[in-house]
Amino acid sequence: MQGLGTSDASPLSVQDQYKLANDNFDTDYQAAMGGDYDALTRLQSESQTALSVDKQWLGSGTDYSKAYQDMLTKLQAIGNLGADTFTANLAKQLAAQQVDATLQVNKSIQTMQAAITAELKQFIRVQTLKAA
Repeated sequence: MQGLGTSDASPLSVQDQYKLANDNFDTDYQAAMGGDYDALTRLQSESQTALSVDKQWLGSGTDYSKAYQDMLTKLQAIGNLGADTFTANLAKQLAAQQVDATLQVNKSIQTMQAAITAELKQFIRVQTLKAA
């Protein structure tokens, strides 16, 4: 949705695209400053989109130059965070996914065990009836 709202095919006005592109960037910028790796991965394309729409809306004068400098300052701030912030959060995220996967496997095994137990009970009943 984010990309469509600011694409050439968007029905939004340039002003609305400007607002959307900058809101998208600002949201992910704040998240990235907090260590959100997924937000970090979106920032480059969002900054390019925002600057492209900024230029359409603001023209190539001083307002655009200020927007460009503001964007550059924010991206430099992200760069100054260092990798540790993102590494720690990414490690937590991957660990949580691993735990989720392990729980899914355990649940599947329990379901399979229950099905096998039910099948064995049925087999024993049939064998008992045949023997009687």
